Amino acid sequence: MPSHPAAAYGHANCLRVLVDAGMRKNHGDERGRTPMHNAARHGHEDAMRVLLCAETNVNLTDNDGQTPAHGAAASGNVECLRMLKMWDADMTRPDNNGRTPLSLARMGGHTECVELLTEVAKEATEVANDKQLTLEGSLL
Repeated sequence: MPSHPAAAYGHANCLRVLVDAGMRKNHGDERGRTPMHNAARHGHEDAMRVLLCAETNVNLTDNDGQTPAHGAAASGNVECLRMLKMWDADMTRPDNNGRTPLSLARMGGHTECVELLTEVAKEATEVANDKQLTLEGSLL
């Protein structure tokens, strides 16, 4: 699929042409990685914008259970993480080995990514707590 290398190398104009031609934007390669996985992992924000505007699924997992957020975090691409967050990507999902984007960012020493993902995890915990309180209140 030409969309995978186009995304991996940041060829946004090529991706635009492929999207316009009806490319299968959520199609995974042999590792299950979509063009969005490749663009996020390699830090290509323009390629991500093209894919996001084409309504690419930001939460698809590859064969290892990793989302595009895992790749961006592991590679230290904080701007890509910010974009994924704006498009409501699941930033806390663990992969098949139990690693979250936050744990991958920590392992890689990517401080900005760690700061962003720590805030995301805090927000997710607050939302979960609010839902639990609402559920408990409705049971009374």
